[in-house]
Amino acid sequence: MIQAFDVQTPGIRHRVNGVALHAVEAGPQDGLLVILLHGFPEFWWGWRYQIGPLAEAGFRVLVPDQRGYHLSDKPEGRRAYDLDMLAKDIVGLADALGRQYLFSCRP
Repeated sequence: MIQAFDVQTPGIRHRVNGVALHAVEAGPQDGLLVILLHGFPEFWWGWRYQIGPLAEAGFRVLVPDQRGYHLSDKPEGRRAYDLDMLAKDIVGLADALGRQYLFSCRP
């Protein structure tokens, strides 16, 4: 399989919603934003094969390690992981990239 995305990309950290979230970014800065979210117990690496093709198609791809995972902050307490808090993290990431709109798609 040809992979255009370099999995050695170090990623960046965005400070949002009181935590620092590690994320990998790819694709043109002005491309339509696609945020890929991992499930339990994974991290951004689970999307490594999708990042390159999406970026090559012109999308701006953001793949965060969600709070509590891999290189992102791991706050204490159950409340720090409520769904509302996790959703605010994603909105904060979009804001950090200067994006105004989010659309959600499910398979």
